Amino acid sequence: MFLDKRFWVKAFSLILLAGSTSVGCGGQPPESDASQSKLAIAATRKLQLGDLEGALKDYDRAIAQNPKEADAYVNRGIVRDELGQHAAAIADYTQALTLNPDLHLAYYNRANAYVQEKQYQKAIADYDKAIELEPDYAYAYANRGSAQLKVGDSQSAISDLKQASEIFASKNDRKNVQRLERMLTSLTTVPADR
Repeated sequence: MFLDKRFWVKAFSLILLAGSTSVGCGGQPPESDASQSKLAIAATRKLQLGDLEGALKDYDRAIAQNPKEADAYVNRGIVRDELGQHAAAIADYTQALTLNPDLHLAYYNRANAYVQEKQYQKAIADYDKAIELEPDYAYAYANRGSAQLKVGDSQSAISDLKQASEIFASKNDRKNVQRLERMLTSLTTVPADR
């Protein structure tokens, strides 16, 4: 199921800050931006290697140096989610959206954190916004479908899971298509009366 922690954590998308630094005179990043970028790159590497505490410290330092960088809040939120600090992650995603309300990944990741907190209606609203901003984001459809199942809306869930499957199929992602087909089969198969 898409809400399984092992699966949705893999679906998190990191926003790499290296490509978003400002360029100053002489083609070199300004000193503070260069330091912040190095911290963000180091944090991302640590996260990829599983050093969550080290990544968290580096993101904390990057945010302290540049508190207006929305992407750093998203990435720190991912680390906090990984550490089970879902309320803190929600706060980070919310701050990122305050700085940049068009970050579909902030809505998506905040929705995943809301699911972990069993706040399904809030999760669905954030998946809605992620889909509005990025209409072909299959993971958002799949996870919204799973959240809809949690609130008892099986018709909407089936519709979302089918949409996710179609998007994954268009991207030749057979593994996720098969996973969704199994889910849809289990939802639409009615056991025979005995």
